[in-house]
Amino acid sequence: MLDILLKISDLIAPPHESIAILRNETNEKFLRYFFPQKISHTLALANYSERFVKAAVTANKFHNHKKAARLLAHLLDHWLNTLPTKPTILVPIPLSKKRQKERGYNQVTRILENLPSRNFKTRPLLTRHKETAPQTSLAREQRFANMVDVFTVNDLPEDLAGYRIIIVDDVTTTGATLHSAFLALTPHVPPECEVICLALAH
Repeated sequence: MLDILLKISDLIAPPHESIAILRNETNEKFLRYFFPQKISHTLALANYSERFVKAAVTANKFHNHKKAARLLAHLLDHWLNTLPTKPTILVPIPLSKKRQKERGYNQVTRILENLPSRNFKTRPLLTRHKETAPQTSLAREQRFANMVDVFTVNDLPEDLAGYRIIIVDDVTTTGATLHSAFLALTPHVPPECEVICLALAH
């Protein structure tokens, strides 16, 4: 009966393809795509070329789909559980004011909001103070030039010695965005503060 109702609902208001793909996906099944790899200065947790990973990123980023955010959060949580215990701050890559207003939400923040509460905090330590062309519209060398001096650092906690800071983005291609964020943040934290650039997918 439920299948019939879903089919009728899909006929009346067809879901976006990315959302339809994820309908029967579960958190545990989604972990089959967990494949950490180092891309330049960035650690990526899954391959964007995988159909379900791309669907989750798309549905979360452009459709504010709650299940997609939960799936990506579960992937991130799985990786966080492999790390040695240490006070940790998660920093979402910020959108520009214009993009934030148009979209109405930050897709990375949506993912972090779905993480279980443990020994880490989410803090907006960075601000994106420049409007830039979308990275997907640029060639590789242009992407790095596009991201120069894009981020500024907000007020930091007084004592970050012994902390781990993880700058998080949903997807990376060249790593230009995360590297720019890394360059902006690291001069303002103690040398012994570990800073990691992380993308959910590459």
